[in-house]
Amino acid sequence: MVVADADLACRVEHLMPPHGRVILVQSFLSALGEAARQPLAAVIGPAEALSGMAHAAAESLRRLAPKSRLVIVDHDPAFAEHAAAAQDAGFDARLDPDADDRTLADELGLTPRGASADTTTVLRPADPADVSEGSPRVSDDPADLTGLDLVQPTPTYQSTLDAAMPAALSDPVPATTLVPTSGTPSGTIPETARGKIPGTTPGTHSGTDDDEQLGDTDLVDLILRGEGGLDGLALRMVRAQAGLPDAQLAAPETPVPEDHLAVPVGTPDQGFGRLHAPPPPGVDPGAVTDRLRTWADWLVRWLRLDAQFNRLRDLAMRDELTGAWNRRYFNHFLRKIIDRAAEDRQQVTLLVFDIDDFKRYNDAYGHAAGDEILRGVAKLMRGCVREHDVVARIGGDEFAVIFWDAGQRRKPDSKHPDDVINAAKRFQRAVIDHRFPKLLDKAAGNLTISGGLAGFPWDGRTPEELLDFADTMAMRSKQQGKNAITVGPGARADSPPG
Repeated sequence: MVVADADLACRVEHLMPPHGRVILVQSFLSALGEAARQPLAAVIGPAEALSGMAHAAAESLRRLAPKSRLVIVDHDPAFAEHAAAAQDAGFDARLDPDADDRTLADELGLTPRGASADTTTVLRPADPADVSEGSPRVSDDPADLTGLDLVQPTPTYQSTLDAAMPAALSDPVPATTLVPTSGTPSGTIPETARGKIPGTTPGTHSGTDDDEQLGDTDLVDLILRGEGGLDGLALRMVRAQAGLPDAQLAAPETPVPEDHLAVPVGTPDQGFGRLHAPPPPGVDPGAVTDRLRTWADWLVRWLRLDAQFNRLRDLAMRDELTGAWNRRYFNHFLRKIIDRAAEDRQQVTLLVFDIDDFKRYNDAYGHAAGDEILRGVAKLMRGCVREHDVVARIGGDEFAVIFWDAGQRRKPDSKHPDDVINAAKRFQRAVIDHRFPKLLDKAAGNLTISGGLAGFPWDGRTPEELLDFADTMAMRSKQQGKNAITVGPGARADSPPG
């Protein structure tokens, strides 16, 4: 599999044996989707396509395709650090873009290690023991290509994946309408795209007509949108397509009714609960159990993929040190929430702050103490705001908080400005009162923050204007002697203009 590099895909395809195929995907997130569907011999892509997610991508690919070769290409010197991080995180090789075909083939496992220069190039597949049941088996003889077939994604699946894929891993994916294949009525998923598994009995569907039209492409779409609820959608498919209208997915610790048949849904290292249902009248319980096992085997793959994608998406949007949101997520969310606030006449208040004299603490007490300060400040801030407010680390010791109203429209008795200002004051006091163990008693009570508050739409009507105004207020706090939060006029206003 080649990520985000058509020229590289052409080179690899030239090196492939007759029975091998190259899959070109747009991002490493797309690569994870393919790794969950089929065995892959190797995954290769440029460092810039990692979007700063070297560790998360390596870890996720290792879990989904533990025997695949992972190769990063160091195309752009500007992304050299990403390439080095990828190799440290678990990629097998770091390749120069000018490497000759022999080196490229060798790193991808297209030639046996130690083979002579005139040895016929063959594909080294993933370990057969790692290939899922029903997948083509590959001979142990590297010269024998029998059964080898790395399947190109179906047009329906790939177009769905590509259409829903954002430019960066952290961008929330918009709702996507699946485009049916030519000749299929609009809104109907073709039979070939549904991915129904063996064991479905025609005429036994028990769900609604809409449920009967659901298929694997709907699940892919839901995962990529990141909205949650995959277990519910998948369960609707089980009920409609397996002839088990009362099927349920019980959590691991939830008891199952005594008259229900149940099978586990999970793997040896990850459990999702039990799929259970009462046997329909006149149906052999053994046949129902077999049907439940078949669908449980199908269900666990989707639940694992959904969990892995959610973890990767979270890692892509979180600051690794503090657990706060990162700058990429902050930029996207601020723009999104301002657009919504403009439409619904809601308030948005932005707090920007940093830690006073942070470099002095870092130099005096060491980087471990500096890291402790950053983690502690982020935790204190999260404890002073509402759950839905966004706390982000946007620079070295610089943080931002987006205060927004979660309701559809602002309530007449809302106290947004007062609530925000009070939260900022509580946080300022919490930082002063907190004792950071690595700073010892010498720094007790001396750590402070300086910040600025700006309100939409008075202090800025665009994300850039609002952030710039909050920065200006924070700078004013510094100029006034630090340990202060300067409030802009817009952050004090109590209602949006009509």
